[in-house]
Amino acid sequence: MHKFQEKVNMSYEQFFRRVLGAKVQLARELEQVLDGEKAFEVIAKAQEKIAHNWVKQMTEKRRINSFDDFVVVMKKIISSPMRQHTTTLTIQEETPKKLTLCTTECLRAKIFKEMNATDLGYLMFCHQDSKTAKDFHPKIRFEQTKSLMREDDCCDHTYYWEE
Repeated sequence: MHKFQEKVNMSYEQFFRRVLGAKVQLARELEQVLDGEKAFEVIAKAQEKIAHNWVKQMTEKRRINSFDDFVVVMKKIISSPMRQHTTTLTIQEETPKKLTLCTTECLRAKIFKEMNATDLGYLMFCHQDSKTAKDFHPKIRFEQTKSLMREDDCCDHTYYWEE
């Protein structure tokens, strides 16, 4: 095994604290150089590009031609080791044209709250959900009414298949 492939002896929380702490520090520096609104605009666009590319990579491996295909991909995402160790998430509703996910614990939200930076957390990790839903397939519509980053009791993500 190459040294780059070796595991690091640190918890998910320790890892996320390092990575997210660096992102917050960079973002706050941008706010000092640019006006706050311009900094947020730059951060939002960069994060949207990252999310779009992530979805593009996922859909290159497995094409989504139906809502069933989308649900399979979402279940794979939510059952990944990373997601299992960083969120508490359940499927609230699954029908042939609707999937509702409910997240009651999110390590990112916890850390951003502790850093008093949920504004950045929302911008970096929640904001793009609505923007990338159609990247999975043009018939997918996304709706969210609650977010842990916004001090709600959960994040509710609902995906619809529109004919």
